[in-house]
Amino acid sequence: MNETSYFLYSRFHEIKTHSFLHEFLYYFPNSTLLDAGAYLGDTSIQLAEQHTNSTILAIEPNKNNCEFIKQKSTNKNLKNLHLYNCGLSDTDKKCLSCDYDNFRPDKIYKESVVGIKTKTIDYFYGKYPALNLIHLDVETYEYMCIKGCKKIINDKKPIFIIELLKSNKDNDKIKNFFRKHGYREFVIPESVSLFGGDKGYNHVFCHTTNLYTQFIDVCLNKGLINPV
Repeated sequence: MNETSYFLYSRFHEIKTHSFLHEFLYYFPNSTLLDAGAYLGDTSIQLAEQHTNSTILAIEPNKNNCEFIKQKSTNKNLKNLHLYNCGLSDTDKKCLSCDYDNFRPDKIYKESVVGIKTKTIDYFYGKYPALNLIHLDVETYEYMCIKGCKKIINDKKPIFIIELLKSNKDNDKIKNFFRKHGYREFVIPESVSLFGGDKGYNHVFCHTTNLYTQFIDVCLNKGLINPV
């Protein structure tokens, strides 16, 4: 089942989002990209295979999913893929837990007294100073993740790709957060639902005054993003 899911999500899911990520790494080689909510590595492994000069950080709280990613990346000898079995939040002092432990992509983790430990985006920025693109697909927990990235926003103003599900009550908070920090908002014109439906979209947040402006113009011309 896991191999089938990996095949489907790596080949047919969020095609324009994957194209945007690839375009970024072609445009900015030697980058570090953080992929949170890596699931089975369907995004991280593709990126690591095709962009060997870049560093890909796969962040996944599910232990079984991590074992799958580890085995697959080892078989492919992907030395530029760094796997972390943890969650993301606004502090490294929290724990997250889930009511079920399987390969579903829509697992919702909640804060608890026991469970998987959390790290912040700023923690990874401290370990990987070249971090300049952050992809968050963490099933409505995105706002807590971006609250843990104050230093990197002040220092580097990286690009963010964030899944905004219609069911996420924090969508306005996320948009206001980036607006407050001088970011422009774009949307990738494809639903995040694999089998149809209008579940939500991936949104791109790029600072208005940094070096990524020309890259954003390229993506607009290619139809990978639309202004909001």
